[in-house]
Amino acid sequence: MIKISKVMIFALGCLLSAVPVFSDVIRVPGDANADELPVQLLKEVVRREPSLSLAFPYDGAKERVAKSRLMADIENNQLDVFWSSTNIEFEDKYLPVRIPIYRGLLGYRIAIVSAQNENIFAGVKSLSDLIKFKAGQGLHWADTKILRHNGIEVVTSNKSVNLFAMLDGGRFDYFPRGIHQPWREIRANSQYDLVVDPHVLIRYPVPNYLFVNKNNKALWQLLTDELNQMYEDGTYVALFKNNQAMKDAVAKANIGRRLVLEIDNPTLPPNTPLHVKHYWFDPLVDTF
Repeated sequence: MIKISKVMIFALGCLLSAVPVFSDVIRVPGDANADELPVQLLKEVVRREPSLSLAFPYDGAKERVAKSRLMADIENNQLDVFWSSTNIEFEDKYLPVRIPIYRGLLGYRIAIVSAQNENIFAGVKSLSDLIKFKAGQGLHWADTKILRHNGIEVVTSNKSVNLFAMLDGGRFDYFPRGIHQPWREIRANSQYDLVVDPHVLIRYPVPNYLFVNKNNKALWQLLTDELNQMYEDGTYVALFKNNQAMKDAVAKANIGRRLVLEIDNPTLPPNTPLHVKHYWFDPLVDTF
């Protein structure tokens, strides 16, 4: 009997779909040496399927590639995978691998602020206090719609790298980021005098997924199967808990000392797997 591997099924699916055959190379954002969790997970996928490899077409770019460019490249089959917070619009345009990469931690938002405004939220006691301040976000980010829906004024930029200069220049008051992001980003933008707000945490459900071209169902199936297998054998949770950015974030965030403001996410798609408990991490309950 001929044994059919996952990669053979993957290649066959590509041949039958309306996209080029990606029989051995999966093109992804970022760079080969990145320690961010999506890259680590994709490296584990190709480790398990040795006939596959990753390619990083933007490696060496002088600045972070805009999400609008990633989206266009997915649609034009110049890129195979990208990752983003989800919303209904994204799930209409692309195929989401509905396994939250950061196990829900991107829905725990803490803010980067200018050093001179370190205590800008010291008097915030409710959402009605928070909406007195302007937030900054990326133009195409799912979070932008979420914040605006909850009455928060948002200033946007198509290029996320510009947001740090805009914050430093007083164009807006704070830059909400996923719990693991602020310290690394402040270091990367050390030319600006920025710090992490110590007072407030904004929380809403917002999974961050891998996305592929709508027609590339073979790659979608491969990634879905592999990530679920990682959960079954413990690899996913191990990668998550051993990721230095995740460990540092939970340790530094001092969630128990922050005012937690719960807000609604009207963009949350109905197929979000909120019922699959092992996909989600709650730093108020769980530990590393």
